[in-house]
Amino acid sequence: MVVHNPNNWHWVNKNCLPWANDYFNERLPSLDFSEHEVSISTITLTGDCDVSNRKGKVICIFDMSLDIPVSGKNAEEDFSGNLVVKDFMHDEQEYEYEFKGFGSHNEFIKSVVLPQVKKQLWAFQDELLKAQEADLQKNNVAHP
Repeated sequence: MVVHNPNNWHWVNKNCLPWANDYFNERLPSLDFSEHEVSISTITLTGDCDVSNRKGKVICIFDMSLDIPVSGKNAEEDFSGNLVVKDFMHDEQEYEYEFKGFGSHNEFIKSVVLPQVKKQLWAFQDELLKAQEADLQKNNVAHP
């Protein structure tokens, strides 16, 4: 009798960058900025995002950059630009943000858009692990 990956002991790895791309492109454009006319379009995501199982523990390692296009209208003036999150990493809680092209609307983006984006960033790791855990932790399967 052969047992496949007994007790989930052997290293199993899964590339989750496509899942991460879907995650952010579903959640960020659907954020509600209440009375503000603000929208987020398709996010560009680059980097690495892996979930692994080793010795029965599911872990994630990611190092990504997000380019988030934001547009809107504030005080009768249209604006658009990109909120860039550099070095979005699994072992950090604070990230470096760049505000490109917003001009005089930087403070508005920081006070209205950024807090909601941060909530999604902080929730990402737990959501990633929950979504991928079942694929990586298999019950012991005996093969005759």
